Amino acid sequence: ERGFALNRVILDACQRAGFAPAIAARSGQIDFIVALVMAGMGVAFLPRLKANEERHAGVARVPLRDPGTD
Repeated sequence: ERGFALNRVILDACQRAGFAPAIAARSGQIDFIVALVMAGMGVAFLPRLKANEERHAGVARVPLRDPGTD
């Protein structure tokens, strides 16, 4: 969600990578966000620990390699 500290970390990493994401939704409900991704409605940024727990067929996990996100 907008107030989460992780939100700023993600936006800063995107800026360093040279783009601004088009944000359609924010949520602290990981299951909801993963369901949207599984439905093909976009991508999601998740903390690494949660992303490792949320493994689903047809959903690729791509680590964000940015020193500011560790």
